[in-house]
Amino acid sequence: ITGPEADAQVHALRDRVDAILVGRGTVEADNPRLTARPKGGRGKDPLRIVLDSRLSLSPKARVVSVPSRAATVIATTVSKGHRRVPLLKKAGVEILHLPKSRQGRIALTPLLRELAARGVVSLLVEGGPEVWTSFLAAGAVDHIIVFIAPKSLDAGGVPALSRLLNGRHWKVASARRVGRDLMLEGTP
Repeated sequence: ITGPEADAQVHALRDRVDAILVGRGTVEADNPRLTARPKGGRGKDPLRIVLDSRLSLSPKARVVSVPSRAATVIATTVSKGHRRVPLLKKAGVEILHLPKSRQGRIALTPLLRELAARGVVSLLVEGGPEVWTSFLAAGAVDHIIVFIAPKSLDAGGVPALSRLLNGRHWKVASARRVGRDLMLEGTP
């Protein structure tokens, strides 16, 4: 939805973080590579993490099949004996088995502890509204960057932003144009 200038900002950000995280829904909808492709050269790909509680991700998804120096980790709540584990491991994916939250989703605290133990200090959460809401509800957000494209305002962008923040207040530290888009930065 966003223009090339905003996309360049996102790739520069990916180049600076240790890991990037999305949910299975984002992979199914957008089929992202989750690689860093900054303007003017090759970037450092972040560790690629997909939340997939049912372990239903296709090994043909680009986050799995596109070569990268960074590993792809699928965080799931299924058992180690699940029938899809060998298929995804054969595709080069690491499976991280985690407990369920009270809502039946992947518990974020154990995930964040595991990432910290691996040396992940900066995590870029690029997932959809369910993933953002989970991180906000868990108090696991310290910085928010939102890109608003003129198209997204026509397609429910403001209600989506409202759902993203889930009624929480946040302080906007800066607002600026990035090409034709608006980039808001702030803190919860």
